[in-house]
Amino acid sequence: MTSRPCSPPAAALDVALLSIIRKVTRIMTTQSEAAAALGTVAATLDKVSAETTSLLVEIATLKDLAAAAGQTVSPELQAAIDAVATRAAAIDALVPDEPPAAG
Repeated sequence: MTSRPCSPPAAALDVALLSIIRKVTRIMTTQSEAAAALGTVAATLDKVSAETTSLLVEIATLKDLAAAAGQTVSPELQAAIDAVATRAAAIDALVPDEPPAAG
């Protein structure tokens, strides 16, 4: 006579299914929370990008004003402009440029 494996009682299956459903629900909630957090990070990156662009424009303006002033710019001011420009370029390099819009 061959023995058949005993199937678990229905109550045990219900408990196992409920456990699986809870885990799936928790995973889905965690993914939703992660998606929301990524949305917040993306908004922050957009803000940083806009601020960096604005800073680069201001630096270009300062460089143009310094060049137009000729010899009246002190070495200290020129060094400060160059230091800010270098730092802004380093920040800009950290954030990838957006690809050109298709169309």
